[in-house]
Amino acid sequence: MLPFQASINAMFVRIKDELKDHNPGLNIGLLHSSSRIQAGITDTEEKMYQDKVGAAIKVLTPHQIAGIVFGIRGYEAMILDLKGCDVILDEIHTYNNTTKAIVLKIVEMLAYFGCRVHIGTATMPRKLYDKILDILGRDNVYQPKISKKVLDSFDRHIVHKIQNWNAAQPVIAKAIKEDQKILIVCNRVKIAQKVYNNLVNIFSGVEEMLIHSQFERSDRALKETDLIKKFDKSKKACIVVSTQVVEVSLDINFDVLITECAPLDSLIQRFGRINRKRDEMTIGKYKPVYVIQPPDNATAARPYELEILKRSFEVLPDKKLLKERDIQKKIDTVFANLKQTDIDEHSIFNNGEFSIKQLTHVPDSVFLNILDIDSVTCIRESQLERYLDSQLSDEEKISMEIPVHYKTIANKGLGKIRNIGSAPYIIPDIAYSQEKGLMKNLANPKNYKQAYYDCLKSRQNLFDRI
Repeated sequence: MLPFQASINAMFVRIKDELKDHNPGLNIGLLHSSSRIQAGITDTEEKMYQDKVGAAIKVLTPHQIAGIVFGIRGYEAMILDLKGCDVILDEIHTYNNTTKAIVLKIVEMLAYFGCRVHIGTATMPRKLYDKILDILGRDNVYQPKISKKVLDSFDRHIVHKIQNWNAAQPVIAKAIKEDQKILIVCNRVKIAQKVYNNLVNIFSGVEEMLIHSQFERSDRALKETDLIKKFDKSKKACIVVSTQVVEVSLDINFDVLITECAPLDSLIQRFGRINRKRDEMTIGKYKPVYVIQPPDNATAARPYELEILKRSFEVLPDKKLLKERDIQKKIDTVFANLKQTDIDEHSIFNNGEFSIKQLTHVPDSVFLNILDIDSVTCIRESQLERYLDSQLSDEEKISMEIPVHYKTIANKGLGKIRNIGSAPYIIPDIAYSQEKGLMKNLANPKNYKQAYYDCLKSRQNLFDRI
């Protein structure tokens, strides 16, 4: 179990590449909203079994199994699939307060079902660590330790604090001159697009890529492949601008990082994409990571808490080596308290016992409301006729969809398809590019072409609004 789609896709490919040659019949499942179009899954039978019980290995997010906590449709089959298995939860600290509460409840249930639970992270706050030990029982948990001497051999990064993006430009110019690979991480899609536009104008001729969550799913899959197989392997200067999608489990190794300030645990994950390879040639060699100071107000700090950003920035060294042996203490300073949403009222498993009300249906919407998931999808107007084609497969429909937050798209007066596929909103073609993804400022009805209105006129019964 991993937190992000990009990290799940990367882990799926890694597992498949390492095991398939010696296990040709091995059933490895991938499970998330667009898993059926993940590059590498081409066999029809393989697609059919993606979400079925019994795969030898399954790679997924906690959201895919969180139904067992609330007893929503299909939870019995999911429990059957999990019972007695080895379950690996990677980077458990990265979730928000509500999802974190659900993950902790999942851990409690996994122990009840006789699973062997493996939890891996380099940056878990001590409060969360202790909570997990309490759930599993301290005598039941093996905790590997690394000596400080060995830990010192993992030191990799010189941290530099900088004021703004302007201060980053000389760093980028120098890195390009030295044929280095540069990773730039922003906290929001809008900022990533703006930074990417500026860099394309300033450093023309350098190979550049922008990757974030708001691309068509088929384009996103191609970008993830390019990131790992092309940019990561590049011997020349290149720039990748990204959001949080690169934080976890992507096995990429860049030379320089420039990042907006994020919570310290997220920053450590971002640092981990730099100077990643550890061998005799790299031990004792350090590479630079540049962190931009936090904004002054809570709005600009979103999606993070401003106070957490300030504390994270404060504990970082400046122009000095970040010592791996000091990271845990810094993490505990930033995250002094464990914030967690109370979900017991909605959970079917409390205090080691099930409490399922007879003849009670728990709709998926309860689960979504608890998680505060407001994700919807969009498609481009030029793909409208194709999306409405009754002969089109679910996989082909999914490949055209662009995930986006409901609140950012719902009040723009855009058309919306009724009861077909994921019932996506329809955006003007001008509001999307394969290079930059969804540009929400251009997602305006005034930018529709005549073909959209012709389709609307002929098929009004298929749309929710004009």
